Amino acid sequence: MKYLQSANEHNKEILETLTADERKDFIRCLEVIPVPIIGAIFGQFAPILAKIQENSHGEIWKALSPTCMARCFTAPVLFSHFTSDLLVPIDQLTKRFTYAELDKSLPDGFRIRMSEFPLQEELQRSMAEMLPAGDLFEHLCPHPQTSGENFKLSFDLSKRFNILVFDEGNVEAEGGHYKKMDLGSVDATAYIQAQLQKSSRETNWLTAGKLALMAERYAGKGFLIPGQAGIDDTVYGSVAMNCQEILEELSEFGELHPEELADTLRTVMTARLDLADVLDEIQVRLLI
Repeated sequence: MKYLQSANEHNKEILETLTADERKDFIRCLEVIPVPIIGAIFGQFAPILAKIQENSHGEIWKALSPTCMARCFTAPVLFSHFTSDLLVPIDQLTKRFTYAELDKSLPDGFRIRMSEFPLQEELQRSMAEMLPAGDLFEHLCPHPQTSGENFKLSFDLSKRFNILVFDEGNVEAEGGHYKKMDLGSVDATAYIQAQLQKSSRETNWLTAGKLALMAERYAGKGFLIPGQAGIDDTVYGSVAMNCQEILEELSEFGELHPEELADTLRTVMTARLDLADVLDEIQVRLLI
């Protein structure tokens, strides 16, 4: 969000001269705004920005950041991205493929690297930096060129995490998620089929981060899903339903991986003393 705010600063002077109807006119925005697509969509993020400004401490930013939640990933993930992405710069996913120099179409002073923002250390890391190196495959490949044709994603099935980046050149001021706007759809069919053939016994695992997150939800203290007390216990979103859902998920995982569940419980109980009582209750109810 800080990147979008910074990028849209280059549009403010021109935006202030446009009428409300002109701001909704995409073609007009392309004609006059320095970074047009960001200028055209920025208003959609106003409610999120307002919430963050109400609670500006770093935990909000971290909770909204997939990178900061990487420790909670418990299933394989295939990321696909373009080096030319203006809306979500590649630097946020992996810093290996960010172009060294800015394209001349971008305004002077345009910031695109995470290191250019005054962020907490954890928020300056890319997704690739937060994933276990031994379980990560990163691949740079030529960008799709045929209009309307679906493009297949390559992957390494031996790795839990795959990052596939299409090299479409540098970020340009008039770009979006990529430059060539008439591309077909992403085709991840082969990846999905391969994972389904493995079954959940192989594809599901449990991390200490994910178990701690589940324990917070169980206690009704989840940061993103706090749980609603004093409402019908059969309603989804109530603390009671959150507890039931978590017990069901952990019970199913424990049937397949009892030792891993027990080990992870011990790890989190040692590291998170504030969750010890909650985890003890979960353990009792799971009959571990």
